[in-house]
Amino acid sequence: MGFLHKNVCFSTVEDARQAACSGASAVWGSGSSVYTLECATSTFDTTSMTLCRRTDGGACETFAQDYPTFSPCDFEAGTVLAVDWMWAAFLLFVVLFAAKRLIAIFSGSDDK
Repeated sequence: MGFLHKNVCFSTVEDARQAACSGASAVWGSGSSVYTLECATSTFDTTSMTLCRRTDGGACETFAQDYPTFSPCDFEAGTVLAVDWMWAAFLLFVVLFAAKRLIAIFSGSDDK
């Protein structure tokens, strides 16, 4: 079982939390001030992340925010999907090769 965050399935909840925290970074302006928000958490085994907000590049004001809820997902589905596409490509290659050989047989030429 995996943990879904922004349509990406992570194998561990810590990886999903790290992605959520790093995705919380932002820069915006209001009037003549510039605000930045960035992740200040170094461990992702708690239930809330620590964010740092700066105004005009000043001191860091930290505050805690709960992580979003992560929906369950099938982490192995990506591997299965890749293998399925590989088999589909192989089957297409075999069909095209067989069609080329049949055309060569019926046209009387022996293109190899």
